[in-house]
Amino acid sequence: MKDVNVLVTGRSRPQVAALESELATRDGIRVSSRLIVNGHTDPLYGVDPLPSVLVFAMAGEWWQELDAYAARPVEQRPPMLVVSEDDRVETVRAAMRTGARDFFKFPASGEELEQAVLSLSSFHQINEPVDRPRLIAVMNAKGGAGSSSIAVNLAAAAARRMRVVLVDLDIQSGSLPVYLDLDPSGGGLIDALEHAEELDPVAIEGYMLRHSSGLRVLAADTQRLLTHDDFNERSVRRLFDVLRSTYDLVIVDVPRRLDHVSATALAVADRVGLVLQQSVVHVREAKRLSRILTELAGIERERVIPLINRWCKREEIEEKDISRALGDAEIIRIPNDYERMRTSENTGVPIALDAPGSGLGKAFVSLLTDFGLVAEKRRDGLLNGLFTWKRG
Repeated sequence: MKDVNVLVTGRSRPQVAALESELATRDGIRVSSRLIVNGHTDPLYGVDPLPSVLVFAMAGEWWQELDAYAARPVEQRPPMLVVSEDDRVETVRAAMRTGARDFFKFPASGEELEQAVLSLSSFHQINEPVDRPRLIAVMNAKGGAGSSSIAVNLAAAAARRMRVVLVDLDIQSGSLPVYLDLDPSGGGLIDALEHAEELDPVAIEGYMLRHSSGLRVLAADTQRLLTHDDFNERSVRRLFDVLRSTYDLVIVDVPRRLDHVSATALAVADRVGLVLQQSVVHVREAKRLSRILTELAGIERERVIPLINRWCKREEIEEKDISRALGDAEIIRIPNDYERMRTSENTGVPIALDAPGSGLGKAFVSLLTDFGLVAEKRRDGLLNGLFTWKRG
């Protein structure tokens, strides 16, 4: 794997030197620095080739540099991480408005900077479809089918390429943080819904659990006992509006019950992954739920994607039987690897991160293409359709 080229720039010599020193000791990162002096305000003026990631130290009349960065053509703006001694809300908002992907208060730890840089660097390493989905809902056709495992691993795989938030919409008994070895009592989903009208791209970060991969997790505090009836549809829709405008991808693990909260999530989803297993009961439930989603909830059939979890070739019910039962739907298979999945869940380390080269890991990574998040590569290595997606 090639080293990530990082440029540290700003007007404060001590800050630039400190940030460069922190990053220089990190494996996989090649760092250089550039001090901005009187003259050009563009932090990337004359820089060729462009870095994979720009780390900008806000100091002096920093808004001039940010304005100059924002004025550059989209394709000439590498992902930017901002570090500042001033972490007031208005300062963070100013940075985000001009295209900053992350914000740290100075001095920032080397470990945090490393994780953020490695996450941001992957933005320039893939090409993505222009019309790729921004919100994916994953839902069990029958309880225990495995939607949470799939949602976690899909999010973990995507987080290596873009800014992703994983939402556990089960307010009463959600467990997604445990799959990532995070403290579930720190989840801020309930607080976010209670203050939905005040949310913006800066405020929403305060409700997130942060995984070392860069993945953000929004889940309910397990110490608070509420139900979906405590929240109105307007608050839920407002939450998803803010999430979609703040992150590149939102993945929602939707509980298997249709109420105004789950219905809102499904209604705004670009894709719905319907998770089932190879049994008559699962197929019947999937057929029933698919009909509810398409005929009663008004979700287009092509947006509903059946996912067969724990697929085994030797089972009596074959892929063609399931496809026929679901209206000749195209089926995605997730292979059965019970021992590896159990170890992953017990240790809180997603397979998509720990063993992406395993059969199960490859299946989770392939979901990025199956869901239209990444353009499919032809055998000759060229991108099918020559898709490109540029962030504005």
